[in-house]
Amino acid sequence: MRLIPCLSPVLFLLLLAADPARANEGPAATSEFGQQGQFLVDASLTGEIAHQTQSLNGQSRSQTAVALSPSLLYFVAPNLAIGGGLLFSSVSQEGTDSVTTFGFGPAVRYNISLGGRLSLLPGASLPYENVSSGPVTATLVQANISVPLMIQAAPHFMFGVGPFLSRTLSNSAKSNGNSADGPTVTTVGIAFSIAGWI
Repeated sequence: MRLIPCLSPVLFLLLLAADPARANEGPAATSEFGQQGQFLVDASLTGEIAHQTQSLNGQSRSQTAVALSPSLLYFVAPNLAIGGGLLFSSVSQEGTDSVTTFGFGPAVRYNISLGGRLSLLPGASLPYENVSSGPVTATLVQANISVPLMIQAAPHFMFGVGPFLSRTLSNSAKSNGNSADGPTVTTVGIAFSIAGWI
């Protein structure tokens, strides 16, 4: 999935966190986040709406793609959370079968407090995925890495944005009873994240 990045959310986060008045409002406290024994619920969202035109023959087509990755993790040590997550994605393109993906697997995140309301929340996951598109089905394992910059917008609630990298580790496809190895795909993009903790 290709994502069209937008830098304005990052600038917004930095400006909001740099405001001393806002930084001191209420529980400023990324320092309260990441304590051992807390539960972390987070979700990452990526998406694309595009219209492509081929200059060679004048054909055009539209594509819509969205991926949602919720997870539940537990802080087993200060700032270190482990758990598991789910994955759902859908890609629709004119003239072709849509591609739907479901997956699940282990996940880990580490909280790096930057002071005030800001923190980095790098994470990794290793989901097992089932992909279907018309007569073709595939099972694959992906390695995902993300590094969102998060800001505490309210007590026990954060949101942010940051880069992600996804790479296929294994891919086995079937079509009409025939099996074959699928392609290795590497994806780089921007993901939007929300998170809460208790």
